[in-house]
Amino acid sequence: MKEKEKLRRVVFLLGMILMGVLVHEFLGGSLKEGTVNNEGVSFGLKFGGELILSLFVFLAVLIVFLREKEVFWGWMGILTGGGINWWDRINYGYVRDYWKLPGVDLYNNLADWGIFIGIMILVIEYIFKKNNGKNRV
Repeated sequence: MKEKEKLRRVVFLLGMILMGVLVHEFLGGSLKEGTVNNEGVSFGLKFGGELILSLFVFLAVLIVFLREKEVFWGWMGILTGGGINWWDRINYGYVRDYWKLPGVDLYNNLADWGIFIGIMILVIEYIFKKNNGKNRV
């Protein structure tokens, strides 16, 4: 991938993270009553060093994003969601989860949905590519 394309992707990613943070800040403030402060990682798991771990994961995915020519939106969803959650960790020391999943005692937020949708795009792409040998997403 050319340097100009990499720069375009990084600028677009930063714009997506900024917009996501603005929406996340609004939702985190307006839905404060039901907000859960998640000091751990996914599903509240805690083992220490979550801020550093999330930074390394973000950078690893960013490297793949800048090298991978396909599945732009899958990687974009993962990076945008990760960037929004990282913003929370830096500013609050935890991630604010404000949406309760129905039927279970789990909470998530806008960023978690971005990560989830990004992963689903990658999985669907992998399945189609494996079955058809072509790009479908």
